[in-house]
Amino acid sequence: MTAARISAQKAGIWLLIALILVPSALLLKGVSGDLYVSIVELDIPVPSRLTEILMLGLIAAFGLVAWGFRRLEARRIIVAVMAGIGIITAYLLSEAIKIFLTQERPCRELLILDDCPAVGDWSFPSNHATIAFAVATGIMIITTNRWALLAYLAALAIGALRIATGAHFPHDVLGGAVLGICITVAVYLLLSPLTTPLTRRFTAKG
Repeated sequence: MTAARISAQKAGIWLLIALILVPSALLLKGVSGDLYVSIVELDIPVPSRLTEILMLGLIAAFGLVAWGFRRLEARRIIVAVMAGIGIITAYLLSEAIKIFLTQERPCRELLILDDCPAVGDWSFPSNHATIAFAVATGIMIITTNRWALLAYLAALAIGALRIATGAHFPHDVLGGAVLGICITVAVYLLLSPLTTPLTRRFTAKG
């Protein structure tokens, strides 16, 4: 069996996991709603723009890991591009799901909050969670160093903040996290057989 076929099979497994787990998150809406109300009613003070700052920090970390801390390497850049394609694909799928499911925001459905996103900006899955966990997964793909796990802590913080500020149900964040991880890995696995030939080509040109 060729390496490309093995990678495709592995990618198929990750896609199947996403296909099962992302819709399954919707089954948790009842429990998720109760948890949402409990968290929001705690009225946890959240610094302004903290979510955006963490997201920008994650994206910057992805760029630094892709660029390399000591020297630019063709293979690292190629892997980063492939992971980046996975991140973009995860985000686009998140937007597509929102269009079809049109789940109302909890800040209109369960509580009336002033800072609720505009009508028509649907809730499931969380785009922030999708992107954050996709970027964290991209960082892990580029470098398997244990410090890369810190990216997942940042992603978790972003997801938690989206709940605490009232913008999302917990199951929105869970669905987004699963989508971001699974799609990023699946796309990378599909493209990974190209890594070696592309690296040789760019190295030869260099």
